[in-house]
Amino acid sequence: MELTSIRIRKINFMQRKTYIFIVAILVVVSLATCSIGFISNAPTVNEPDVEYPPQMAIQLPDEPDYIEDYSADEYHEHITEYELYEDDYDYIPYVEEVDQHFELLSIEGTADSMTGDRWDRMLTWRENAVLLAERHRDSVIINMNPNENVIYLTFDDGPDPTNTVRVINTLIEHDVSATFFFLGENMRRHPEVVQMAYDAGFTIGLHGYTHSSFTQLSEEAIIAELEAANDVLESITGSRATTMRPPYGAIGDDEVEIISAQNLIIYLWSLDTLDWAQTNANEILRNVETYLRPGEIVLMHAFSGQRLVPEILPEMIEFILNEGFEIRALPR
Repeated sequence: MELTSIRIRKINFMQRKTYIFIVAILVVVSLATCSIGFISNAPTVNEPDVEYPPQMAIQLPDEPDYIEDYSADEYHEHITEYELYEDDYDYIPYVEEVDQHFELLSIEGTADSMTGDRWDRMLTWRENAVLLAERHRDSVIINMNPNENVIYLTFDDGPDPTNTVRVINTLIEHDVSATFFFLGENMRRHPEVVQMAYDAGFTIGLHGYTHSSFTQLSEEAIIAELEAANDVLESITGSRATTMRPPYGAIGDDEVEIISAQNLIIYLWSLDTLDWAQTNANEILRNVETYLRPGEIVLMHAFSGQRLVPEILPEMIEFILNEGFEIRALPR
C-alpha cells in the first residue's frame, strides 16, 4: 500500500509539472499576441509611400515555323544570299536571285611593239582586270551591254589645247558623243578646253590629279588625288564627276573599295587601241576594225603627246557608224 501511495504521489507531481509548463506556454503566447496588437495600433511615423512596379505579363516568343531544308543539291546551287529568321522570328521565304548584270567581254587589241615579257605582262593584266570586274560588278565596268549596238569612245590624259580640241571638234562634226577622263593638273592649266567638252555634252570623268599609279599610293593619297581633281572640275563647270579611270589601269581590290567609297564608278575598257604603242595611225584603226563588238568601251588618248588619234579619228567614227553602231558617252 505504501508503494502504491508513493507511485500516486509521483504521478500527481508529474501532472502538476506538466500543467505548469502548459500554462507557461499559454501565458507567453498571450503576451506576444497582445504586444503585436499594441504595435499595430500605435501611431504611424510619416514615411514616403513606396511605389512598386506594376506586374507585367511575360510573353514568350512563339516557336518558329518549320523551315524547309534547302541544303539539297537541287536547291543549294541556286541560293545566293538569304536569312531564315529576323529578330522577331518572322519567316523569310526563299527567293532565287537572278543576276541582272550583262556578260563581260575579254580585253582585246594588239601592237607590233608589244612582244615578249612586255606582252605577257599585258595579257596578265587583262585577265586580272576582267576578274576584278567580276568581283566588283557594281563598281568596276569593263564593257557596256553587249546586247545593244552601241560603242563608247573614251579619251585619257587631257586636256590640252591642241589634240584634245581636235578630238572634240571631230566628235562635234560627226554628231557623236564620247567620254574624257581628264587629269586634274591639266584641267587647271586648260580650263577653257574643259568647258568646251562640258558644253558639248560629253561626259567628263577623273583620271587622278598627277597621273600617279594608285597601287603605289596610300588611301589618303588616293582620296587626295580624286578630291583635288574633282575640285578643279567643279570650279570650272560647277559639276563634280561621278566616274573615273585609274592611271595605267593600275587598280586592285583595295583601291576599288577606296574609290567606291568616294561614290565614283570605275570605268576600264574592253578594246585597247594601244595608240601610245603604235607608230602608225592605221594600226589604231586596225584594232577597231578587227575587234569591235557591241557594248565596247574603246580606250584612246587625247593629250599633247598623242597626234595619231586625232589623225585617224574621223575614219574610225565613219567605220563604226557604217557598221550600224551608235556612238555614245558613258553615263555620268
